[in-house]
Amino acid sequence: MIRKYITFLFFTALFFQCSSNDNESSNEGDDGMILQEVFLMSVEVENSYFNDFQEAHLYLSDSDGEIIAEGVLSNGQTTSLSAIYDLNDRYDATVVVKSTFGSAENFTGTTFIDVRPNAHIFKSIIFFNPNSDKYILNLSNTGFPLEFLSGSTNSFGSSGSAANNGTYEYEFFLAESPGDYFALFQSVNDTAPRYFWMENIQANDSFDVDFTSLPLSSAPMTIQFPSTTNLGYEVRGFRSSSTNRFAHRIYSTSFNDFSEIYLPNDLFDYYSLSSTFKIGEITHRTHHVTEELIGSVAASEISFNISNNSVSEFAMSATGNYDTYEVGYFFNNQATEQIVGFNIYGEAANLVQFSMMNLFDTIFSDSPGLNSSQLIFSSGLLSRNNQINSYPDFIQDHFDRVIVVCLLEL
Repeated sequence: MIRKYITFLFFTALFFQCSSNDNESSNEGDDGMILQEVFLMSVEVENSYFNDFQEAHLYLSDSDGEIIAEGVLSNGQTTSLSAIYDLNDRYDATVVVKSTFGSAENFTGTTFIDVRPNAHIFKSIIFFNPNSDKYILNLSNTGFPLEFLSGSTNSFGSSGSAANNGTYEYEFFLAESPGDYFALFQSVNDTAPRYFWMENIQANDSFDVDFTSLPLSSAPMTIQFPSTTNLGYEVRGFRSSSTNRFAHRIYSTSFNDFSEIYLPNDLFDYYSLSSTFKIGEITHRTHHVTEELIGSVAASEISFNISNNSVSEFAMSATGNYDTYEVGYFFNNQATEQIVGFNIYGEAANLVQFSMMNLFDTIFSDSPGLNSSQLIFSSGLLSRNNQINSYPDFIQDHFDRVIVVCLLEL
């Protein structure tokens, strides 16, 4: 599975008929013409989007959670849904992916509340696609010891020796084959890290490189965060020429403990910075994508109160400048080996209320042991989406994973 694309098309069709034509699903206008609106949804799935152990469904539902149209999503296929709808009602789009591992079943659901007639190309950036494809990097003149600071993916294995001014062999996973790879190393002989970059690497390729020939990174930079003792963040790089927009890891606090960030010179076209920190009882999560890596992250001035966190009668009040919300639910039935994760997204409002009980129970009516009463509230988030102009754009960028957001989590 290398590149993943789902194309969602939301649009309306208007049909005018003579007033003598009796249709209970139509509305009669002042001019005597009957206006009937049909919500049409077309979903195109790229060949390699789903794995062999996955199956997926698309649902269109109203505000009561009643499903008005549904279809199966399959690789290389286009699924089209249509349903007469009421302009005064709200309509939600839900994608449920079922992954089967032996007797275990994992369900991942994503609901977007109040979808608009629009066109979307849903893309997933590849962060890491675990497979058996690897390559070998042999480094000479490294000095000893040599520290591997960061790489596009994890190192599968390494060995080093002080002989001959330092030699190291690394075996790296490839996220795709052929693919590109970035790696950052710190030698005891250098004051700054050196980086390795290679394009179009094939599975089982082997490279012999003199470490001293690798370019040095740029001057270090630090990022300022609010005062907190619970901080984690990660920096990744992207190249515009990459068709799958793979996110190359440059720095991660979970991977090493150096506080200065060294960027490769003129290699990446833009950067993402993701961070998580806690202030009081609120967890702040940020994600910024910029051409130049930002130097500071501020806490959000957003607040909310969840008065009812059940999936049947969710209610939340919110204040502050935010654009979208996310509500998460989780269920793990060890006896039946079933795990469910459900995330619900919607546009900002002072009062957020919804019920997904009917929708959930209908979707899982054929799965014994699963019902809405078992869902446990797991998270509530508000997001301020800088540089995103509309809710449809947020839906698009949610699947692109290149959104600029500031999140608050309960």
